[in-house]
Amino acid sequence: MSEKYPLSALQQSYILGKLGYSDDYTGCHTYTEFEFGKELNLNIEKVNQIWNQLLINHPVLRLALDENGRQYIKEYEEYKFTKSLDLKSTRERLANKIYSLDEYPLYTITYTELSDSTIFHFSIDSLIVDAYSAKTLFDEMYSAYHGGKITSENQSYFEWYSSWKERSNKQQEKYWANKLSHLDLSNNPLQFKNPSNDNTRYRKSFEFDGNSTKQLIQYCNDKGMLLTALITYAFARVMLNRLKVDRLNIVNTLANRNPVLGKSVNCIGPLTNTEIIEVTSELSIDKISDDLYRDLENSEIELSEKIQNYNGNVYLPFVITVNTDSKSNLDKYKVFEVSQTPNVELENIISVIDGKLIWELNYSRRFFSHEETDDLLSDLKTQMYNFLRSKNIDKEKKMTKR
Repeated sequence: MSEKYPLSALQQSYILGKLGYSDDYTGCHTYTEFEFGKELNLNIEKVNQIWNQLLINHPVLRLALDENGRQYIKEYEEYKFTKSLDLKSTRERLANKIYSLDEYPLYTITYTELSDSTIFHFSIDSLIVDAYSAKTLFDEMYSAYHGGKITSENQSYFEWYSSWKERSNKQQEKYWANKLSHLDLSNNPLQFKNPSNDNTRYRKSFEFDGNSTKQLIQYCNDKGMLLTALITYAFARVMLNRLKVDRLNIVNTLANRNPVLGKSVNCIGPLTNTEIIEVTSELSIDKISDDLYRDLENSEIELSEKIQNYNGNVYLPFVITVNTDSKSNLDKYKVFEVSQTPNVELENIISVIDGKLIWELNYSRRFFSHEETDDLLSDLKTQMYNFLRSKNIDKEKKMTKR
């Protein structure tokens, strides 16, 4: 048995829903389905062997919790894929699965054979990997299946975790203490819509055309701003109007993975860090961008640690995750995906795949009906196109003046 470690502040926040400390009884979890046509002659046994090699190369996949809630790495044991008999029941069972604290392993891989294809079901608890790590695992599986080598980590999760915990940055602690002192995190702008208290998460999305995506990214590059700033601005404008409030707190994730992890480190694990930004009706896109950059410069402290000393309840129902480096070799086979995080009622996942911006919403019906979510997606899409149209008009005016 390996050495035991306490859960990080991030991991502790993930298990609150499981322990019943939240009215949102759910885990922090991602479920993905991949479909492979029969013409591909998929070798399931080979895929199973590759997964077992990943278990050896990435020990965090063997993470378990003891009776005192301390994490450790179990000895390698072969994992055998199981065959599922029914697609619908398997999806219902795994899409919003809540892994118990004493459960091992913290993932499930099964497959369903249909008449013309095979569906792979992949369920994994965020206690052991973040979204970027899951993408890395999928890419390694694809590469190994086609003759590539599985990457060996140059630093394990626990090695990184130990060195990271030893660092102390008083300047960043002061930065966040000052920022949080000016934020009201206790205000929840949402009202319950579903009396059944349904904790299930659902996902809907829209896609930008390639030309518009290219213009949006070029605008951000020309302005020297993160795409996250533009997305946050559009989301804030829509939500402030829909909720009839004058300010919102929004959590941003993934844009800061490198500052937290380090560009030179190849590591799988629950590594995502997050920032909090307050948006108001008067806030400009340039101000949002400046705030995000300042947060990134102070991003070696986990969100959970930032708010541990906050005096009062904390409500952070809105999350934005922007990942322009999100393309995976398995994307073309992905047919269904959903994720959930306790008390995150509306999670925006923005990816750029094959030159197209895809905006996905994971939502809880406790606060958002299916119809409302459709309207919200429509408003977000309109807001983005209106923004792009206004910038093109400004550009035409400048050219005319010349």
